[in-house]
Amino acid sequence: MSQIQAVLERIDRDLDASLDRLFALLRIQSVSTDPAYKESCRAAAEHVATDLKSIGFSTEVRPTGGHPIVVGKSGNGKANDKPRVLFYGHYDVQPVDPLTEWAHPPFEPRIETLPDGRKIIIARGACDDKGQAMTFVEACRAYKAVTGSLPLPITMMIEGEEECGSKHLFDFVRNNADEFKLDLALICDTSMWDQKTPAITTSLRGLVYEELRLTCADRDLHSGLFRRRGAESSAGVEQNPCCDARRQRPRDHSGLLRRRSGIAGRCEG
Repeated sequence: MSQIQAVLERIDRDLDASLDRLFALLRIQSVSTDPAYKESCRAAAEHVATDLKSIGFSTEVRPTGGHPIVVGKSGNGKANDKPRVLFYGHYDVQPVDPLTEWAHPPFEPRIETLPDGRKIIIARGACDDKGQAMTFVEACRAYKAVTGSLPLPITMMIEGEEECGSKHLFDFVRNNADEFKLDLALICDTSMWDQKTPAITTSLRGLVYEELRLTCADRDLHSGLFRRRGAESSAGVEQNPCCDARRQRPRDHSGLLRRRSGIAGRCEG
């Protein structure tokens, strides 16, 4: 039997205990966007740190200007010049309102069987991102149980503000840049190819947010009476602000601006 096959079989044998550990985390109401859940977020961070310690990671719950970040290190350094891995996840979850849309309480995880026979876990955070993060943790647990050590030096960074913009993560990373200059980064917060096929997403990029503000007339202007300032002929009619917005984005080939902002359709003079 190969080493990987032995690890996979260990994961299967330990499935019930793995689910118990996941459900314990899912029961913590770590809603990061609501100050009323501040202590719950702290409890979730402490829970994650304790769990990582149980598989041999040295862990710290580090303060930020908001919810804390859990940092765990496997401790095998640069052994044999193997690549050093940074794993990113988050323990916070989105709000659960409106509660009337939930068939069962959102922080009471349960397993349901779908008509096609697949079993799914239903709870807030089960698939964003406590479930995925714990999948990686459980893989590390099984690998260490079978082989005695992890195959690579791993640093885990589990934050608590992903659902509210990670506003303190960037300063945290900048202030600790030397510590996190590793060889590759891995996250488990992407998509599957379909409902039955896992997928590996590579070369992830960041996001760019833009805000476009236009100053225009506060009422409709008749094109026969008003013309653009500086225009020398009657053809220089006052333009629709939507047309101006589109001219400011000549490289918007994807049409994303038009779809997201409602700047689309007819541009009348």
